[in-house]
Amino acid sequence: MIATAAYTKPQIALHWLIVVLVGAQFLTAEAMQQFFEKAEDAGVLAGFPTNPIAVAHAGGGGAILLLMLMRLGLRLAYGAPPAPHSLTPILKLASRATHYAFYVVLVALPATGMAALYITPEAGELHVLLRAVLLVLIVAHVAGALTHAFVFKDGVVRRMLPRR
Repeated sequence: MIATAAYTKPQIALHWLIVVLVGAQFLTAEAMQQFFEKAEDAGVLAGFPTNPIAVAHAGGGGAILLLMLMRLGLRLAYGAPPAPHSLTPILKLASRATHYAFYVVLVALPATGMAALYITPEAGELHVLLRAVLLVLIVAHVAGALTHAFVFKDGVVRRMLPRR
């Protein structure tokens, strides 16, 4: 993996766009759950939703998948800044593991959502599990960012803030 001094502007833009979309996914998840329950009660495969909020959830998932693939490509092409030298090896490992887990989960969530819509409703169970994993990752990520900002004061958070 390439190490670079700073994230590129496209990497930063994708990060924050995905943050907003993930937030919207949590807000629209209930509508999609209700849509799946109605399909299950009718004994049919869900297919594409008709409820506008559920449509937004499905479209948001597709957008997240596309943006995550773009972000992965940028990460492979441009790398990421190295962890601060002051971090202990265990914190560096935790940081790296959390970031890799984000990539896996944010690709797997839309994939399992699409599979639940079009292939098998059982994929929805994995989708719900991954949603819980994502929530844990978000809490860990935000806690890490706050620790860098207010405890370590090492400038890590500034690397992902938009630059002029």
